[in-house]
Amino acid sequence: MNLSQAEMAAKLLMDQSSFSRYESGKTSPTIEIVKRVSDIFNVSIVWLLEIGEPDHKHKSSPRKKKQSNHLDNEIIQFMLEQQKKINELLNKFGDG
Repeated sequence: MNLSQAEMAAKLLMDQSSFSRYESGKTSPTIEIVKRVSDIFNVSIVWLLEIGEPDHKHKSSPRKKKQSNHLDNEIIQFMLEQQKKINELLNKFGDG
């Protein structure tokens, strides 16, 4: 998409220095940030994280691709729910 760091950071609703740390590998993005990146580039989180093969390598039927996208969405939802639970536990233990 030929975006600068500043433009990508703006799309991700963060400052450029935070994005720079992700890009350089100094820190890892949260699952919410990964989801935003996948939305911006219109790819699945699974593909983005290289868990599966890139979409262009699949020779599957539209039905199989739809099933795969559904599974991707289920994985994403599960990961978001788990991160929320972890954050709640961290907040609970941080307060006590």
